Amino acid sequence: MRNGYFKLVKVAGGTGVRIIPPSEGGEPVQLAELMGYLDNLSIEYEINEIKSALAKNEEKICVISPVDCPAVRETYQLKISADGMVATARFYAPSETGERMNFNEFLNDLRFRNVLSGVQMQVLQDHFMSDGIFCTDLEVAKGKDAIPGEDDRIEYTFNTDLHIQPKLREDGTVDYFNLNTINHCIKGEVLARIIRGKKGEAGFNVMGKRLVPREDRRLHFRYGNNIEVSEDGLSLISKVDGHVVLVDDQVFVSDVYEVENVDLSTGNIDYTGSVQVNGNVSSNFIINAGGNVVVKGVVEGAHIKAGGNIVIARGMIGMTKGVLQAGGDVISKFIENATVMAEGYVNTESILHSKVSAGNKSTFSGNSD
Repeated sequence: MRNGYFKLVKVAGGTGVRIIPPSEGGEPVQLAELMGYLDNLSIEYEINEIKSALAKNEEKICVISPVDCPAVRETYQLKISADGMVATARFYAPSETGERMNFNEFLNDLRFRNVLSGVQMQVLQDHFMSDGIFCTDLEVAKGKDAIPGEDDRIEYTFNTDLHIQPKLREDGTVDYFNLNTINHCIKGEVLARIIRGKKGEAGFNVMGKRLVPREDRRLHFRYGNNIEVSEDGLSLISKVDGHVVLVDDQVFVSDVYEVENVDLSTGNIDYTGSVQVNGNVSSNFIINAGGNVVVKGVVEGAHIKAGGNIVIARGMIGMTKGVLQAGGDVISKFIENATVMAEGYVNTESILHSKVSAGNKSTFSGNSD
């Protein structure tokens, strides 16, 4: 595709303009552009002759002036975009007796006009190494946009969005007891990693001004006790067996799992460390802890198994199905209708209608049955 262009030529009557039509869908010669070119050269012309030639859209020479055709060198107009990112040249053919501009001359002219960077050598070669590309906007220099970097991101290895939702059993009933509300972790486990973002790249405009990308966001871990950071600062590691939670972008690890009550809000608890219940344990629920279990309220018909001690501040109402099984001691205000097995001792004020076995001597400060 080539735009149409014009060229001053000698004619018998003086000076003429050769109109070369476009090819392959290019733009035709524009009247205003041709008039502006002639006005800059102070060449008088007959506008009706020019209009007539342009209207035919074919190669044609029209006489425009009785004055001999001057020798006019190839010229161009240079435009630089407002943001300084593109320099566009529009070349005009030399007259029949004029000379073409050469490659190095144009490069020196660009430098003189402060176009220092991003010169498009291939575009210039296409123009200067051919018969010329005229009356066409050519991007002779292009800047490079700054490439923004990527921010760091933190990748957590545990579930940060625990939603308590009961499971549907195969028979269509709902399991409200096993809700999976704990993120277990072990000593030495990686809890989170910082994924470093890519650095940004500086750009430039055609005048050589450096364009600086925005500053990348660099992240650091926020964390509580029982956690350490790797030597390279990119990994967060648990120092204990326990559970991990994310609160307001801060990671916490504890070896004591603390809840208000054990009921439908928590489901059963299966935990490697110790468990503290600030309220009560409802009937039919299970606590399985590797450490101690401390219940500040009442246990009702539940099954509690601890690797260490079991302490129940307000007593155990077993309802004939409650079980306390401790690898250490069992301490309860009272024990009623329950089965108790302790490898250590059992300490209680009262035992009613219960089966109790202990590895060591048990103490009762009240009634027993």
